[in-house]
Amino acid sequence: MFCSNCGAQLPDDAEFCSNCGQKIEPASASGPASDATAKAEAAMDKVGNAAEIAADKVGAAAEIAAQKAGAAAGAAVAKTSNFFQSKFLPGVKKYLKWIIVGVVVILAIVAFFVTGSVMSNPGNVVTSFLSNLANNNYAAAFDQLNVEESEFVNGDTFAQYISEQETDFSEYRNYRVLPYNDYVRLQADEYGLGSLTDAYLEEESGDGSTLSYVAVAPDDSDGLQFTLVKQDSNFLLFWPTYKIDTEGMLADATIYTLPDSTVAIDGINVPAGTADEDTPDGCVPYTVPAILGGDHTLTITNPLAEDYESDISVYSGYTRTVSDLTLSEEVIQGRFEASQELLPTLVNGAIANTAFDDLGIAVTSDSSALADIKEAYDDLLADLHDDDGTGLKSITFTDFEDTSYYDELDSDLTYGSRVRFRYDYVATVRDYGTDQLVDEASTYTHSSTLSVEYAYENGSWVLSGLNSLYISY
Repeated sequence: MFCSNCGAQLPDDAEFCSNCGQKIEPASASGPASDATAKAEAAMDKVGNAAEIAADKVGAAAEIAAQKAGAAAGAAVAKTSNFFQSKFLPGVKKYLKWIIVGVVVILAIVAFFVTGSVMSNPGNVVTSFLSNLANNNYAAAFDQLNVEESEFVNGDTFAQYISEQETDFSEYRNYRVLPYNDYVRLQADEYGLGSLTDAYLEEESGDGSTLSYVAVAPDDSDGLQFTLVKQDSNFLLFWPTYKIDTEGMLADATIYTLPDSTVAIDGINVPAGTADEDTPDGCVPYTVPAILGGDHTLTITNPLAEDYESDISVYSGYTRTVSDLTLSEEVIQGRFEASQELLPTLVNGAIANTAFDDLGIAVTSDSSALADIKEAYDDLLADLHDDDGTGLKSITFTDFEDTSYYDELDSDLTYGSRVRFRYDYVATVRDYGTDQLVDEASTYTHSSTLSVEYAYENGSWVLSGLNSLYISY
């Protein structure tokens, strides 16, 4: 049961309330019990109201405390925000772009050195070179060679050089590139020759001026060796750059031939040089300091000779001497006609007892050769005159024929001409019946030969030898 005064729950047999001391009246089965219950409910309502009021008070106090705490926190945040905004953020903003720039620079430097290290790897030069050859990119491959470009050595001539090697470079697409010494060790391990490895290792240059690499077949069966030459300029300033050495590809060639010639290899003119102790007499050296080795076409043109053409196989230190050129038909015909004119000049001059110097013949500047010519002319003059007044009086030449043995221009720029001719004459003879000098014509046509030599001096032909001239009468 419950106390009617305070509503506390009591034992059913309690006489006084243990909470408030109220005397407890025994309740009847109906009305009084209901009243007690009503009172108890009223007491409970009071307690609930009190609790609600207390809760409202607590809530209000809590709300006020919360508002105060929030205000305090807001003030603290505001102070902090004001600090960051007024003190920290301006400084950060002031240096933020430099911080970003710094980060970017650091990343760029890292990327720079990583990229440079990869791209400057000497082995990649060989890999790229072989790739260009395999894909017929000859111009790109030529740019990787350690050679100065010229008319004789360029992308086009390099493409021709590669085609003559008869090497299928497409096979090298899958080759891997190793330093030479690594390749030697690989081969030694492959064939169990480890004890001989040191004998085949190359001594590497201390300054890295040259490096050796080998393009190794996928099955390690063979390799193609390359030597790399360090260049004067660096890659991106930091890394040394290398190009493929061309020592095994290039050659020099010297052609010795007659002066005033035009020498060409594969249609490209070769400049004339200065004769030295190795130059054959009468020739001029025409030198190509650098040309890709292999088969080439040599042509020589000379204003006095037929064009000369020959296939040559050039290697390092190659020389060829072409000292005899075939005279052109025009020159041969001109010398033949000159001999036809020379013959009567000599003979009629001798008949007239004319000194050689008065004949007006263009002669060589070689004094020794000129002395021999004059001696031969004097012999002719003596043959045509006898001491007793007899001798050849006049002569008529006919039927000239060029019977020269050779049609070559010698290295001393001389050409031998031989002419067969026929002639009739009138001779002064002594009549043995009257002992008088009389003129007597030949009874038949005679024949003989004139053998002379011409030299080409200062742009014109001159007489350089009178080898034989005999007139019988």
